[in-house]
Amino acid sequence: MIIVENEKRIDPHIDSWPLDHKQLRDVLNKKDIIDGINGSDPVKYIYTQNKDFASVVGFHGLEFILFRDGKNRTLEAINAGKETAEGLTGVNTLDELAFAAAVSGDLRNMTYLLEYGWLGTKVEAAHSAVLQAAPWLTEKMSHKGLSPKDVSYGDYVRSAKLSTGMFATWQETLKNIFVGGCSNICQEVATQKLGQAYRVATGSGTQDDAADYIESPYSKRSFIDYQDNIRSIKNSLYGARDVDAPVAKSLLNYRLDLSRNNDRSRRVPYASRTDELRRKIRVDHRYRR
Repeated sequence: MIIVENEKRIDPHIDSWPLDHKQLRDVLNKKDIIDGINGSDPVKYIYTQNKDFASVVGFHGLEFILFRDGKNRTLEAINAGKETAEGLTGVNTLDELAFAAAVSGDLRNMTYLLEYGWLGTKVEAAHSAVLQAAPWLTEKMSHKGLSPKDVSYGDYVRSAKLSTGMFATWQETLKNIFVGGCSNICQEVATQKLGQAYRVATGSGTQDDAADYIESPYSKRSFIDYQDNIRSIKNSLYGARDVDAPVAKSLLNYRLDLSRNNDRSRRVPYASRTDELRRKIRVDHRYRR
C-alpha cells in the first residue's frame, strides 16, 4: 500500500499539514466554491476543482470541522449557525457541514483507489462500482491507477524476477518493504512525531522543534495516530492484523528462519534470537482502540 500511495501521490492530497486556516476561511466564504460543494456532485468538485484550496481537503480540514479541543463538536455549536473559531467567525456552519460531507466522500474514494491499486480486479465489488462511476479519479493517472506494468501493485511486488515484477530480485523487493516502508515510518515517528517534543524536553532541541508538536490538534488523538504508525509496521512483519504472533508465511518468520539457519552454524540458541526480534517490534496491546 505504501508503494501505491507513493506512486499515485494520494497522501499529499488527503494529509496536507499544517491546516491553512486562512485558506479554509477563504474557501468557506467564496460563493462559487460553496455552490460547487452544494452542487450536483460535490465529491467530484472537491477532487477536480481544488486548485485554490488543495491544502484544506483531507483529514485535517475534516478534523477541524468535527472536533475542537479534543472533543466532538457539539450539535449546539453547529446549530448556532456561525463559526466561533478565531478568523472564521463569518463562516456558516451549514456550509462547513457540506464541505465535510464532500471531503468525506473524497477520502472514501481515495481509500477505494488504494484498494484497487493493490488488488486490481479482486477489489470488493461495491467499491469497484464506486470507482467505475467516477472515471475522473484515474483519467489523469498513468496506467489508470495500476502499476507501471499494468497489473495490480500486489502482483507487481510479488512478481520479482518476472517481466511484470517491480524489482529484478527478491532482495530488492524486501529492501523496499523494510527500508522504504517500515524503516522510514519508524524514522518519521522517532525524529519528528515524538522526537520534537523529546528533544525540547531534554534540552537538545533546535529552533525548528516544538514542545507542543501535535499532528491532530483538534481531536487530540495524535498519540493514537503514532501507535497506528508503529502497528502498521507490526502488521507488515507479522503478515496479519490483530495477532500476537507472526503467521506462518510472514516476513518476520522468513527473517527468523534465516537467523535460525545462521545461528545453528554459530551454535546460538534460536529461541533467544526469536524472542529478541519479536520483543523489538512488539506493540503494547493495551493501547488498542
